[in-house]
Parts: sequence; C-alpha cells; structure tokens
Amino acid sequence: MKSIMQEASSVSKAIDLAWNRADKPSQFSVKVLEEPEHNMFGLTKKSAKIALFFEEKRKFDSFSRQPDRQRAPRPESQRRPQEQQPQRRVQEQAQPVTTEQAPKRVRPEWTDAMAQEARDWLDQTLQLIGASNATYNFSHSKSAVKVIFDKSVTGSEGKDRMLFSSFASLILSTLRHRHKKQLRNLKVILLIA
Repeated sequence: MKSIMQEASSVSKAIDLAWNRADKPSQFSVKVLEEPEHNMFGLTKKSAKIALFFEEKRKFDSFSRQPDRQRAPRPESQRRPQEQQPQRRVQEQAQPVTTEQAPKRVRPEWTDAMAQEARDWLDQTLQLIGASNATYNFSHSKSAVKVIFDKSVTGSEGKDRMLFSSFASLILSTLRHRHKKQLRNLKVILLIA
C-alpha cells in the first residue's frame, strides 16, 4: 500500500490533488492529519493536510515477465522455401527521448484593467470609511501597484499601517475572486509621502 501526503486550502482540494497525483485509483482511503484554519477575512492561515492511502497499479512489462524461451527448431520438411519467407526488418532508429515536463507557469502581471479595478475598489472603500478627501498618486508596473497618499488617512501612523496592510490583502482577494485565478507574486504597496 502506498500513501501520498498533500496540503491545500481545504480538505476536499487536498484529496482531489492527492487523488490526481496517485493516478486516480479506484479504491483509496483518506486520513485527515490537519484541518485548515482561516482568518477573519476567509483567507487560509493554515493549510489542510491529508494522507491518501491506495494500492499501486502494477504495470507489467510483457517481455520482462516471461521466461526466456528458445524455440525448438522445426523439422526441415515444415520449413518454407527461402523465397516465400517474409522478410523481417528490424529498424533500430534512435528516437529522441521525450520527457513530459510540467508547463511553465506564467507569472501573473498587473494589467491596466486590473489596476483600474484596484483603484476603483480603493476609491469606494475610502468613501465608505469617510476618507473620500484623501488624495493619492496611483501607479502600477508588471508586479506591483503603488499607492502613495499625500497625508495620513487616519491621523495615526500605527492605524495607517494596519489599514494599508488590510487594504492590500483585500484588494488582492477581491481581484482573485473576480478573475478566478491565482495572483501570486503580485503586490499592492500603500505608503504615505
């Protein structure tokens, strides 16, 4: 019996990933090692960890499993004349060995549309918290959105720091939810000039 350990944001995702990694066995058992933990925003703090137990599918090589047999020579009377025997050609061509490689992951980049969605989200949120008079400069590159406020939003440096870290994670979560894709390595940077 073989086993695979897998981590994911939920138990069902971990089971699905492990089942696919095990070549989709028809019979298996699952043991949940750790339940996932989520923070107050619904983001995963601690991944779910499972162990999937299954029987390995055995692949038999038909040539290597059979004992070496030597043919008994046919009597001369049963042999065909030389010209009637089919000619067998053994082609020994060196074919390039191809190995399946996982497709390269394309790193996500900030598009103009995504940057505009982030800016709209920030404007709406500032209006909701009563800070619609806050002014800022907004710019983006391939990997980061940078927002530089002209002055403090809350009046306290500590509160601004907490507010900005929350804004950054919420902007990325909102975009991840809208576009249904992972946005790893993308950053939202909020600063005060």
